[in-house]
This record gives sequence, C-alpha cells and structure tokens, in this order.
Amino acid sequence: MKENETLKQIVWKTLEEGARELASSYPGSDPDTFKIKIEYSRDEKFGDYSTSFALENSKILKKNPLQVADELAAVLRKRVDLFETVDFTPPGFVNFRISSAFLLRFIESSILSGNYFPQAEKTLRINLEFVSANPTGPLNIVSARAAANGDAMASLLKAIGHNVDKEFYINDYGNQVFLLGVSTLVRIRELKGESYSQQETDDSTPMETVLEKNILPAEGYRGEYIKDIASDLLKDPVRSLKIESLLNEKKYRELAELCSVWTVENNLIWQRKDLDSFGVEFDNYFSERTLHEADKVLSVMNDLEKSGKIFVEDGKKVFRSTEYGDDKDRVVVRDDGRPTYLLADIAYHKNKIERGYDRIYDIWGPDHHGYIARLAGAVQSIVYPKENFKVIIAQQVNLLESGQKVKMSKRAG
Repeated sequence: MKENETLKQIVWKTLEEGARELASSYPGSDPDTFKIKIEYSRDEKFGDYSTSFALENSKILKKNPLQVADELAAVLRKRVDLFETVDFTPPGFVNFRISSAFLLRFIESSILSGNYFPQAEKTLRINLEFVSANPTGPLNIVSARAAANGDAMASLLKAIGHNVDKEFYINDYGNQVFLLGVSTLVRIRELKGESYSQQETDDSTPMETVLEKNILPAEGYRGEYIKDIASDLLKDPVRSLKIESLLNEKKYRELAELCSVWTVENNLIWQRKDLDSFGVEFDNYFSERTLHEADKVLSVMNDLEKSGKIFVEDGKKVFRSTEYGDDKDRVVVRDDGRPTYLLADIAYHKNKIERGYDRIYDIWGPDHHGYIARLAGAVQSIVYPKENFKVIIAQQVNLLESGQKVKMSKRAG
C-alpha cells in the first residue's frame, strides 16, 4: 500500500495486473488497449466492487464475455490477501469483496500515515435517519445502540467530505399516539380522585365507552412515567385549567387528544436530554403529524398512481410491492379512505427527496427487515434511483438477567 492510495485505486491496480496476466494466455492481445473500469457494486450482496472488463474487452480477446469473466475471476482469486471472494455474474460482471484482514491493515496504514480519510470523489448531500424511537416513552438500550451506530456513520461520512443531515423521525400520529393520550387522561383522572378500570377491551369496544368509564385499554401505556407526566400537567397552571374545563364538560375525546400531544412533547424532551447526555445531536426532528396536517400523505397517492403501481381490491388501494421483491402486495389506503402507515412512510421519504438529498440512508432495527422491499419499491416508483436509497439494519440488543432475556415494553412499562 502506498501513502494516500485509496482502496478503490488499490483494487483498480490489482485488476490491471490481473488483466495483464490474463493477456498472456491470449496471443496477439495488447493489454495497453484494454478498457479497465471499476465501480461500486449496485447491490452489496454481489460484493464491494464490480468490473465490466469482460464485456468491454470480449471483442479484443475474441471470447465470450462469460468465459473471459470466468478466467479473470480465477486470476484475481490468487490475491487472497486482498479479496475475500471473487465471482462473476451474467452477462459478464466480475465482483469482488474485500477481506476483513486487508481492511484492518488499510485502516492501520491510513492512521499511521496521518491520512485518515481520503476525500470522496464527489461531495454528496446525505440524509441519515436513525433512532426515530416512538415518542410513547423513554429511550431504551436498543435506541442507544442505534444512536451510536448512526452518529459514528455520520461522522465518517462527514470526514470524507460529504454534507450529512442527521434526522430523527417522530411518529406522532395515529392510534398508538391517541392511546398514549388516553393513558395519560386515565392517570389524570386517577390523581383527581376518580377510580379507573382495567377491564378487558378489544377493537370492538367503543372508544366512547373506554373514555366514559375511565378504562385503561389493553393497548394503553402502563409505565410509571405516564403518572409523572399526568402529575406535571396538573401542576401546569394553563394546562390544568384546560383539563378542569374539559373534564367538567365531559369532553373526554378532546381532552385525550390534547393529552396525546402534551405527552409526546414531554417524552421528546426526555428523549432529547438522553441523546444530549449520550453525545448525539440531530440536525432535524421531523414530525409525522405535519405530513398529515399538510395533506401530504394522501396526496402522494397521485405519484404512485401515475407510476401504474396501484390497483384496487375490495375497495382498498394496493401497491404492487411484489414487483420489487416483497412477499405480497401492500394496502396503502384502506376501504374507508384512511391511509396505512406505509403510505405515511412513502410521503415522508418523498419529502426527503423534495429536500434535494443525493442519498437517503435509514438505520432500522432487525424487526423491520421485511419492510425494506416495499418502501424501497415505493421510493423507486416515485422516480428516485434505487441505488440512492439504502436501509441499514442494526442488530438487536438483548439484556440478560440470570441468563434469561429481559423483555422491554413501553406499553407494559
């Protein structure tokens, strides 16, 4: 390795040496006339880098591109110090994956030379979204790991010259947020001397009944932090007057909706304090509610329908996500006209595209792996290049107690 030599330059030089060795088995071929190109793999499953050498030079070598690719791959596999794998795919691409051992040596050499971060060939404007924990309770150990991963990734991208906006997406809309407000209202009424019920409820239980009887729903939030928030709201002069007025008028739904907004605000204050203590600062906190209030969620349907990827089934509007590798097509608008969570996510990513980002990167937990194909497909269908949107999966963190996994649940507290 030479000082200031980038990894891509090392791979290109190795490819050139391999091409010259290959030329020796083709009498009359001149390696100086070869076209040698190397690019990053469009899909990481194929490796880190790829070359179209076999396709570009098959006429010079007078051989089928696949045969040239096979022979070139065999030559490059000798470089076991550099490559972990070398293979080829039709119609003749040769793919390389760099070995972990070489990467460690490369990093060590870069540090010793003082040339830690060679600058990127092109400066990109990048949106990096991570953590994005539901604002229904405190951050947990899983959020901490996502914060560490995302912040480190942002620092590395900035170090090589990119412009990076770190973004936190606030899921502050929908039924779970309303149930959060109902849970806070139950605790407010409890603090004011009213008993509450924990009777079993399900989707068929009318919300009016839940509110009238002061029931803590099965899907409600039971953490001690809800009691703390309820207590703080009653100590706030302005909010306590509003609470008193709406309780007297028995306007429980209106009060529950207000409580949901106030509780989210409180939880976000706590989350931001935790992130600040952890040393992670975000450039943007983006509210899902703002998309709905600006009618951006349902309006993204226009883009999806223009793409021809929407069909109607049983009164529902369905996105053809199977065309992008999903296991089934996904409903984006229910038969009663309400958007699904997927449509809100599509609208959010359209907003990122409209903000002019060259790349959009999301860090998700492993339980969201199956969600990638449908969202990536939707992003492509609204005309954003496939390679410019990437989801990185951060692996699960488990806490152990006496050798057993400890379950973490905001709902259960």
